Amino acid sequence: MRHKGSVHDLAISPDGQYVVSAGEDRRIRLWDLSAGSMIKELRGHTDTVYSLAFSADGTLLASGGLDSTVRVWDFGQAVKTSSNSSASAAVSPELMASFPTKNCSVHCVQFSGCNLVLAAGSQTT
Repeated sequence: MRHKGSVHDLAISPDGQYVVSAGEDRRIRLWDLSAGSMIKELRGHTDTVYSLAFSADGTLLASGGLDSTVRVWDFGQAVKTSSNSSASAAVSPELMASFPTKNCSVHCVQFSGCNLVLAAGSQTT
């Protein structure tokens, strides 16, 4: 299954086994690089997803988008439950937290090297 609309960001997991893609369709898709196939779709954003970043240990994934939120996902859990059993759910169970901004779209997210800080860059309108 592919994105509907533009893809705005890609991130490769620290172990090099997975790539995630973020799109205009409000979805984050998890791809197995060795198999070349999508194994999971993460839902929770309500508008275009612009940015993705893995934590240094690969257990967390951060995303930011036009919905003025930064979201943190349990990537380890997403890989363990790689079926699309939650495909009908409005919000994927792997969503750990959502941090709203002050009505600013989030264009960049990044973890610090030791996962103590998650930074986000936004654009004011």
